[in-house]
This record gives sequence, C-alpha cells and structure tokens, in this order.
Amino acid sequence: MSKGWPQVIQEFTRNVLRLEPPDYQLAVVCYQSRPPTTNEDEQLQWQIQVIKNADELSGPNFELTDVDGEGKPLVHWIMKDEQDKVLVGDASCQGGVRIGTVKKSDLDALRRWMKTQSLPRVSDDRDWGRRWVVSLLPAMIEGGWVDRKFDAVSQERLEQGLEQALDDARCITMHVVSSDSENRPHIVQEWQPAPPQTRLVQLGVAWQVAAN
Repeated sequence: MSKGWPQVIQEFTRNVLRLEPPDYQLAVVCYQSRPPTTNEDEQLQWQIQVIKNADELSGPNFELTDVDGEGKPLVHWIMKDEQDKVLVGDASCQGGVRIGTVKKSDLDALRRWMKTQSLPRVSDDRDWGRRWVVSLLPAMIEGGWVDRKFDAVSQERLEQGLEQALDDARCITMHVVSSDSENRPHIVQEWQPAPPQTRLVQLGVAWQVAAN
C-alpha cells in the first residue's frame, strides 16, 4: 500500500525534524460479527483501537471475545490484544468514534492496564462487547486516555451517545467508497453523550400539563 500524506508527514516530523510524534487517537470501533455458539444473525461488537498510523488506521486493538485463535468457542472470556490491527481494507469494520488520545510513552502502560481488567463471567448477553467497553471508560478517563469532558457523564449516557455516533460512522463508511475500492472505516471525531433522561422526562411531563 502506498503511503498517504498523513504517514509521510508523520515520518518527516520524526526522522527529519526530530520531533516527538503527536498523540495517538483512541477510538471505539464496531465490527460485524456472528456469535460463535448460536444461530443468531450477525451483530455489531465494540472494540477499542489505538490509531498509530492515520493512513492505514492501524495500531493496537483490544477486543473481548469468547473464541480461541481458531474460532472455536471457549467457556470463558479472554481479552484479545492485537499489536497492529489495520482497519483500512477490513470489510468487517463498520467505522469508529474517537474517545481520546494516548501518548506514545503511555502505550505500554495502557496495554498493561487493559490486561488487568476483570472480564464478564457469562456470554449470554448480546451486548457483552459493548458493555465491557463502556465499563472501562470511567477508569480510562481517570488515566487520562479518554477525554476529560466525559468525566461527569453517566455510563448510560456515554453508551447511548457512542451508539448514535457509531451509527453515523457506519452510514458514512457504507456510502463512501475510496478511490482504490478498499473499505475505509470512517472515524467520527466529535460527538456528544445522550442528553439526561431525567430532563427529557421533565419536559415530557411539562408538555402533558400544558396540553391539558
């Protein structure tokens, strides 16, 4: 694959100007997958992706899975840590959402931290991957990897906001075809958590009172 301008600039900055490369993007990406132990339809699963190479959208990927390397079902969860997953050209990747940044010097610390996180005990929840990702966000905010602006936001609102942003990313990914016909997942850069439900309920009550 030929180098694109993002990678050329990155290499020029590092090799010629001798400057520290910019922070890596941290994103939640969604994949189309089929549950290995059931006859259910394909479903979306969430993963955490560090984007080191902006041209290939590649870097370390963290995925919760209940299958081994040969696709055989396991009786327990494992956290799959892939060193260099390339999103461009991967037809199963449906897009992603930026959630923060990781400094080059913090990458090993992030990987070590991910390996210490507890895993679910059962696999009967269709949303297991999504729930696992969302459960990590508060600690990742404290660690400085996820944007601080989400600090005071509930996990429920974060999950709903991510779901909407990933839907937007999927639509763009499916309708935009690159010049070389490769699948290039779209990464949404700016998004907002879902509004507080309590506020929506209050507004709904107010509207009902006004209508009566």
